Amino acid sequence: MLKPFLLLLVVVPIAWAQSSCSAIVDDLQYRTSSAIDQAPAIQACLNQAKDYTTLYLPPFHVAIKATLTIYDRTALTLDCQTSSWQGPAYDEPGFYWAGADGGTMLDTSGSGQITVKNCNFYSAQMVNPVGANGASSIILADTSPPSGPYVTTTAQTFSNLGVIGMTLNPNFVGFDFSPTGRNNVEHFTVNGKTAILCSQGGSPSMAVGIGIRNNLAGSSNAQFHLYMDNQFSNCGSAIMLKGGSASIMFNEFENNGIVILVGPGGTGFGVISGNNAEIESQFVNGGVDNMTIIENRIAACAPPSGHGCIDIRGGSREMQISGNQFDAGPYISINSTNSGPNLLAFGNQYSDIPFAGFGYVINEGGLGYLLLPTTCKGWAKGTVWNNAGTLGVCP
Repeated sequence: MLKPFLLLLVVVPIAWAQSSCSAIVDDLQYRTSSAIDQAPAIQACLNQAKDYTTLYLPPFHVAIKATLTIYDRTALTLDCQTSSWQGPAYDEPGFYWAGADGGTMLDTSGSGQITVKNCNFYSAQMVNPVGANGASSIILADTSPPSGPYVTTTAQTFSNLGVIGMTLNPNFVGFDFSPTGRNNVEHFTVNGKTAILCSQGGSPSMAVGIGIRNNLAGSSNAQFHLYMDNQFSNCGSAIMLKGGSASIMFNEFENNGIVILVGPGGTGFGVISGNNAEIESQFVNGGVDNMTIIENRIAACAPPSGHGCIDIRGGSREMQISGNQFDAGPYISINSTNSGPNLLAFGNQYSDIPFAGFGYVINEGGLGYLLLPTTCKGWAKGTVWNNAGTLGVCP
């Protein structure tokens, strides 16, 4: 007969898996010239934290005058233990830039599998709705530190952050990924209700700065990025894809100039889907290859005369625009001067745009579009199409 026995489970905490930074203080003078520069203390904690661990910072108000760096590290997590900025106040715990104008707040170049979460970054100590002062680059990630050797930089995640432009700085960039255009700045994620406020501009025409910039140099780099479940406001360009690719999904965009700007070198290979955009000059502008724009809600768009809210210029490969909801018109919804052979636009809805004039236009001007159907299959009644100069209205 088997005898009963007692199984005792002992849980032993793994001390090396986490650390804290007790050297910093909650500085009541963080907005003033008397603020303590706590960048050296925080940097010391970052340097001491081991790879494959989490460094916890207390939810304090801290001023920094120098760039915080996470160089050549692997699987280090920085957790500030606070909620992301939700506005309209500008006094939540976080890092407040007190250094020289044009500075960088955090640089994670040359590191892999880095996570930064639950932190707020303010580009200046005080709100200045008419000035251009403050930090210009909030979070920067490139293949190598400024003075170091080339190092692959992959799989970084930024979650539940507040990235706040406190001024009208036209050079503001919330996330600057691969500004030099070198290879292997890949598999980056910005998610988790990260709030990006680029400026204090109160309208699309006043908004300045860039929320996320992917590959300033415009080479085929910075690929396989995911920007999902975030909030973008008051940006001249909320997301700029100068090179590489990204899937952009389930974000809230409000009061931006151009929501997604695609420059020469953008390779596409991504999906723009499930986003909600209100009050913008354009939703997508630029040349895109292999991009799918599906099931977005786009409202109160005000593109320049003769241009579309989705304005495709350049690119030569397959592209699909379908299932999008265009509200609060009138405006040209989809406009293309693309000369490529395979732009497919169908199943979009125009609930608040009258069936008259050029409230919405499919303008496919290149010779490659002569083969596109002009029978309006899948297009809304009253849609005005322009195929290589031949106009028609969908019955």
